[in-house]
Amino acid sequence: MLKSFHAATIACLTLPVLSGCMGTAGGAMGQAVVSNAVAGQMNASANRNRFATLSCDQLAQEIASARTGFINPMNAPATQAYINAARDAARAKNCPGI
Repeated sequence: MLKSFHAATIACLTLPVLSGCMGTAGGAMGQAVVSNAVAGQMNASANRNRFATLSCDQLAQEIASARTGFINPMNAPATQAYINAARDAARAKNCPGI
């Protein structure tokens, strides 16, 4: 369902005239979600560099703390990108249970 939501959001943002999404609440929400997703990807390399310096326990704390970002659906893509970067760093360090 989330993938179809992203596909619909992208369609609304790239085909505003054909889809009729712009100017609606759904279009505005879609723009915010996509903007947050782009911001999350742009910050990913900076996060990876910072995560490389953290211990396994610190990475686990970062992931647990970041999960609170899912409270706001608009932040979900950026939050997921942040968590994925932390998990990648944890896997590279062979951290157990992450």
